[in-house]
Amino acid sequence: MVAPWPVVIVDDTFADPQPMPMRLQFSPCASAWSCCGRRGARRAVAAVEAAIALPLLILLVFGAIEVANGIFLTQTLTVAAYEGAREAARPGGTAEQVEERIAAVLTRRGLAVYSVAIEPAISDSTPRGTAITVEVQAAMNSFAGYSIGILGNRTSSRSACMVRH
Repeated sequence: MVAPWPVVIVDDTFADPQPMPMRLQFSPCASAWSCCGRRGARRAVAAVEAAIALPLLILLVFGAIEVANGIFLTQTLTVAAYEGAREAARPGGTAEQVEERIAAVLTRRGLAVYSVAIEPAISDSTPRGTAITVEVQAAMNSFAGYSIGILGNRTSSRSACMVRH
């Protein structure tokens, strides 16, 4: 019958004048050093792989978060510009009303630093049929408390154009 694990032959002679016969001893591994050495080598390889892969994985996760924040900012500016243009196109709409509406949209979404441009300048007496463009700008890293530099110091700008009713 074959043993299910390697067999180690141990010599028990010591200093006896009459050597004892060789004795078989069963062991789960051929040598304690080689077994633990393999396990230790596997652990070392796993540690090296983790040391290489973990920073890349962290960079990928934080980069994805930063890009998602940039996309959210762009969508927020699009909605704010559209709402501002709707307010400007309304009969009797003024620049102050447009800025209040944009501020309401951006504040609700957590954006505090932005700029608004309205072309041409409007008042309550702006004639019907005038095309009014509202542009809203903000820094791309406005939502992030941190930045790994993917978006950099860029600004996002969105505009909407509507005709005065």
